[in-house]
Amino acid sequence: MTKKICSSQSRNSSIDVMDFSYPVYHDTGKKSYVDFRAYDPATGTVRRKKYHLDNIKSKKERRLHANLLITKLVKKLSTGWRPWHDDITTKGYADFDQVLDLYLKNVEKTTTRSKTVHAYTSRVNVLREYISTLPYPINNNNNSHQQHYIVANRYYLKKI
Repeated sequence: MTKKICSSQSRNSSIDVMDFSYPVYHDTGKKSYVDFRAYDPATGTVRRKKYHLDNIKSKKERRLHANLLITKLVKKLSTGWRPWHDDITTKGYADFDQVLDLYLKNVEKTTTRSKTVHAYTSRVNVLREYISTLPYPINNNNNSHQQHYIVANRYYLKKI
C-alpha cells in the first residue's frame, strides 16, 4: 500500500502563497549578509535582495545586527512592504508637473548663479510646452506609453 502525497482535501483548499521568503543570515568567512527574495510588481518576478554586513568588524556585533535586521524585515514584509518600492511610491506616482516644480525648487536651493537658475527654468518651460502638444496627457495612469514619463519618489530630473 502506497501513501498519498497530497490528499484531495488539501488540493481543494485555498492556499495562501507568500510572495517573499524569510530573511536568512549568511556568514561565508569572506562576506556576511542577510538575504531574502520578494516579489517585484514592476517586473512581475521574484527578486533577491541582499543587505551586506561586512562593515561591522566583530562577528558578535554582526550577528546581533543581523538578528535585529531580520526581525525588522519579517515585520515589514508580512505587512506588504517590498524593498523595490518605498513608502512614497506605494502611495502612487507623483504628478509630472509637481516633479518639475520640485526640481526647480531644488535647483534654486542648490545653485548660486542666477543665470544657471534662469537657464534651467527656461528648459523646464520648453519641456512643459512640448508636453502640452502631446496627443496624450502625462498623468498618474499606468498606461505603457506614459510610464516612461512618470518620475517617482527620489528620482530627479538631472538633465533636460
